[in-house]
Amino acid sequence: LYSSTDLYNWTREEDIFKGMSSKAQFETDDYFKNLYGDLSDSEKDTVFECLKDCPTAHPKVLYHKDSRKYVMWVPASNGKQCIATSDSIKGPFKFIKYCEDVSGFGMMYQESDGTAYGIYQGASGLSMVKLADDYMDIAGSAQPLNYNGDTQLSSPEGAMFKRDGKYYIVSTGTRQYAVA
Repeated sequence: LYSSTDLYNWTREEDIFKGMSSKAQFETDDYFKNLYGDLSDSEKDTVFECLKDCPTAHPKVLYHKDSRKYVMWVPASNGKQCIATSDSIKGPFKFIKYCEDVSGFGMMYQESDGTAYGIYQGASGLSMVKLADDYMDIAGSAQPLNYNGDTQLSSPEGAMFKRDGKYYIVSTGTRQYAVA
């Protein structure tokens, strides 16, 4: 995690979600002992499956107002999504569960009413799926995003935002820009 007060000078804060290389870290590393020390061996096996060689690349974090928790989705090396929560944006984030229904969100979007969505590269271009009310799973079927009838919007990495009633996607590596 990095922070800045001016968007020019950045400070490295700390690791908010760490991967593991060995199950022994549950006993030898204070970070993992503090987060997972109270789990059974089978629960630790599930956590290790997510965190082993976890790239922790491209995490997506939303604040869930009702639970007062930050919810992180991060792709795991096994093709699933690790879902973790924290009381603070500065972490640490604790692995809670897997979501096997999507391979990875390139973007997440949250409406002002708290409804949240994940955007990912589907079989026929970008797709969007609504998240469950607690942001810990998906709720419903994916819907393709289209631009003037074309569903071949590419590159899920980027940002989605809304301004004056229109949704915008700014995406990496594309020459097309869509307004919905």
